[in-house]
Amino acid sequence: MSTRAQIRFATREEGVSFSEHPNAIHAQFYKHSDGYPEGLGVDIAESIYNSGHPIYGWEIEGLGIKHGDLDYIYYIWQARGKQTFISIFKIGFPEYCNKCNQYVGNKEDQCIFVGYSEYEDFNRFQVSRTNKLALDFISKKFPEKKVIGFQLNKSDHISLNNCLHLDCCFQPLGLGHVILYPEGFKFKEDLEFIYKFFGHDNVIVISQHEMRQMCANLFSISKKTLVSEQGFTRINQLLVDLGYSLEVVPFSEISKMGGLLRCTTLPLIRNYE
Repeated sequence: MSTRAQIRFATREEGVSFSEHPNAIHAQFYKHSDGYPEGLGVDIAESIYNSGHPIYGWEIEGLGIKHGDLDYIYYIWQARGKQTFISIFKIGFPEYCNKCNQYVGNKEDQCIFVGYSEYEDFNRFQVSRTNKLALDFISKKFPEKKVIGFQLNKSDHISLNNCLHLDCCFQPLGLGHVILYPEGFKFKEDLEFIYKFFGHDNVIVISQHEMRQMCANLFSISKKTLVSEQGFTRINQLLVDLGYSLEVVPFSEISKMGGLLRCTTLPLIRNYE
């Protein structure tokens, strides 16, 4: 996942937190990637120290905008008559345990995964379905969740180079596995996040041909029970070997419209007990 950050310019009174005085924030920016302190933090510090140092990739935002996919929030602030300071807050949800080298808690239940396009791709490609406004909308609707956005590769003319929806190249499964088509993702760091989040041994990689067949577009009835297309011979056998129960149906003709089982269902209530 891209390391996303929000940068806020503010004034601050001694001993008073920003959350207590939100009106003290005067300008706000968003950075989609490379928002980690070793990158963005150093750039901000060098820009303050050397006014000629450029910083790229910032998007200006309204002061009230919040994101559910942030990794860091930066405050650039001054107290009256004092130097400029930088305060960096890490948004640690879900938590990653460095000792056990994995995420802790029910991480899948804590997260909402969204495939989207930034403004340039959204305006450029007709097949772009979701933009950043939708990502922000979902973040506001589900503030208790970690909303994670992945930018997908798009093509209006070459279907093999196009991932219409996230579930065409990414499908989390109930026992902790994920079906993944790596070439569908625009950024390498998003793939690195997925491998780290689910664990390398739990990632089921599909080929370009399998992606086009919609092998990732399965439907989960429960944590262990999946509905799959009967022609997905390799994937179906692999899933059975991993402990899943499959209901296979003839559904391949639907894939010609760019979707399959997951795209033709709308669960209203899920009960996995």
